[in-house]
Amino acid sequence: MPSSYAYQRLALDESVALPYRSKRSWALHGSHFILTLILSAAAYYAGRHADHSAARPSAVDLACFPSLPNLFAGEPPSPYDTHFLKAAKAYRRALDGAFAGHPIDGLSVAVVTSAGQLFEGHWGHQRANESEPTISVMTGMSQYRVASVSKLLLVYGAWVLEQRGVISWDDRVDKHLPAFRPNYTSFSPYPAEYSPITLRDLASHLSGLGHDWPVGSGSNFPHDRHGRGPPPNNGRPFPSHDDVFNAIQSTPLVSPPGLVPVYSNTAFGVLGMALVAANRARGGDTEPTTVAELMRRDVFAPLGMEGTHYLATENNSHLVVVPSFGAEIIDMDFLDALNPSGGMFTSLTDLSKFVTALLDSSKGPLSRSTIDRWLRPVHVFDEDDWTATGVVWEMFKHIDSHGRRRYVYVKLGELGVMHAAVAVNPATGYGVVILMSGVYSDAAGLAYAAFDAFQPAFDSALTDRATRLYSGKWRAPTSNSTTEARIAVRQGSLWIENYVLRGTPVLQHLYGLNAAPLRSTGRRDEFRLDIGVRRQNGLKHRGCMPHWAAFDDHGMRHGAAVTLISFTGDGDRRRLHVPAAEIEMTRF
Repeated sequence: MPSSYAYQRLALDESVALPYRSKRSWALHGSHFILTLILSAAAYYAGRHADHSAARPSAVDLACFPSLPNLFAGEPPSPYDTHFLKAAKAYRRALDGAFAGHPIDGLSVAVVTSAGQLFEGHWGHQRANESEPTISVMTGMSQYRVASVSKLLLVYGAWVLEQRGVISWDDRVDKHLPAFRPNYTSFSPYPAEYSPITLRDLASHLSGLGHDWPVGSGSNFPHDRHGRGPPPNNGRPFPSHDDVFNAIQSTPLVSPPGLVPVYSNTAFGVLGMALVAANRARGGDTEPTTVAELMRRDVFAPLGMEGTHYLATENNSHLVVVPSFGAEIIDMDFLDALNPSGGMFTSLTDLSKFVTALLDSSKGPLSRSTIDRWLRPVHVFDEDDWTATGVVWEMFKHIDSHGRRRYVYVKLGELGVMHAAVAVNPATGYGVVILMSGVYSDAAGLAYAAFDAFQPAFDSALTDRATRLYSGKWRAPTSNSTTEARIAVRQGSLWIENYVLRGTPVLQHLYGLNAAPLRSTGRRDEFRLDIGVRRQNGLKHRGCMPHWAAFDDHGMRHGAAVTLISFTGDGDRRRLHVPAAEIEMTRF
């Protein structure tokens, strides 16, 4: 990768820490919501030099070599593998340093696979505001207020309803909420086109609705910044449903729907109302009347998230995490209109179950195809080559061991001195959960450091598994003429060479190649030759397009594409199949 676009590893030291302030100062000024964290994290992650004009695609990007398929969905690697033990030791040492070096009251961290937690650690105290906090040791059941991570669970619930046919993401919001009447007035003298706002717009921050409506008063502008942020920081109480609808009707949209991504707590409050209304319209008056009830039925109970809720009460107070100051956030009732945006309490144990269900669909109500439709970008920021947004996701790239920039799907949460991050790398099959209380707010940085620590181990384990499943010399022993192939894993891709069928060297004869990569079709053990278009492969103005366009531009025989190769069986019964030639090979 050119030095002008070199990735800079996030350090867990004072160079990226927020400046230390007294508790009194932070109590007055430390309640920044998630947008600030997103902007600062994007700058850290990008690793960009000032001369961005010199950035160029790397040779790996232009070559468009297919990545290995995710082979860990149902059978993740062992946590006792030497590579993972070393990664866990290094990451724990980094977290020890972060906790010792920064003003953190409590910290709970997990690295999660489809089988559960690969790594778990806790630091600090559950009730840091007490005179003797040492008696309240942090555990996996400790319940943090996770702020905007609430949105992630809400959208999971929305996908459950979409899968049942209760909603469509393309539904207009006013189909379910007749009181939803956006204000399309503008300060621009030029006419603009406005499309109807959909449920997908709400969940993708593309609705044009503002950050927190009703918005606070900026009557003293430009002398101070009063009026910013969520309630009650903006001087407003937590709104009712009617308060939100009235504000939407009276406040002009920030931008036309579907055009400019605008982070919006308001939009997720409306989404929660729409889901409840749509579900009641389908099921009748006996259906849940609040977001909390709907989420308990459709998400928390099916996933076994027994410590997840929206309100601190006498029944759960012994598990709720309380910071050393700013404890008033714990007692806040966000009400039904804003619970979907930021009211949730949950634990490391519960969020680990949630991540596990994302990685292995058999452990939750969402199907694999639904999750795959969810895990993709909606808006890519053309200002950099690093960040994007999805349906609720805040997406950053991480560089794997082979130099590939892969999207990591993240949801961050920050409310005063409570901070959270849930991040998933679906390509390699693992995720990270960070829950934190205290002044130090960079939960995103700690999550990213987990990917730095563990990605090489996952890449190594994936290479080993792909080698075991596919690599080696294959031959059809009963063929009258030579029928063989050699497959190997190189730099995170699966390659085939010496591919001869009944005496014909397929790659040289048909494509003029000595070797070709194999690209997964998305089905387990099924691949196709990834030939691309020879005169276009590797060109800067073509990139991966020739491989995409030509992936199925081949003939069929015996009901199968001539480029298709599949595998069946285990151990000595492992077989390589070329269905179009009715050929079966064994490994020797």
